[in-house]
Amino acid sequence: MARTDGVKLLYPGHVHSVAGESESGKSMLMLAVAAQVLTDGGRVLFMDYESDPATVLDRLVKLGAPVDAVAERLDYVQPEADPENGGWADVSAFLALLERRYALAVLDGVTEALSVSGVPSIDNDEVTGWIRRLPRRIARTTGAAVVMVDHVTKSTEGRGRFAIGAQAKLSALDGASFLVEPLAPLGVGMAGKLAVRIGKDRPGRVRPHGGSWRKSDRTQAVAVA
Repeated sequence: MARTDGVKLLYPGHVHSVAGESESGKSMLMLAVAAQVLTDGGRVLFMDYESDPATVLDRLVKLGAPVDAVAERLDYVQPEADPENGGWADVSAFLALLERRYALAVLDGVTEALSVSGVPSIDNDEVTGWIRRLPRRIARTTGAAVVMVDHVTKSTEGRGRFAIGAQAKLSALDGASFLVEPLAPLGVGMAGKLAVRIGKDRPGRVRPHGGSWRKSDRTQAVAVA
């Protein structure tokens, strides 16, 4: 997730969050990052709980990822059961993924992912346990910068830096959390523009490259996509 000045916003081996309103462009942002990684020779794991393979492939190619790079270095999965506690086939497939090294791993649709795993999205203890045994395990085992794509509450009052649901979604992160705010809408034939703001930076190496601190939600602008 490199800026044009070379500053990188994601930490290898750590878990991050990118959150925003519906149609804010958060998934498109991570597809752009995935396309960047594939173009640069890295391997990407994309766990898709919201879209479909045809849409993801089409967007990656249109965002500049070479077709051969997508074919060789993208591992795309649509989990239908908990990757750790599902049936034998689900567990075996998940363990096979953990044997690979990834530069980036995207979990697109945290609310749906929690539902598939049978985890209540408002239960802090359950959510913390899920983050430790799935996103954090992927980060630790494969070396990937893991990004959970999530929603924020519809109401801007009291939203703060939090994605919708349990506060543990933020507190359990060991990387950085980002809010995505549309500056210009996205659509077919349109050039959208997104503000990317950092809400949490546990390692502390991204904040020094951010803008002024916004008191209302304690975030800083770190990029425009």
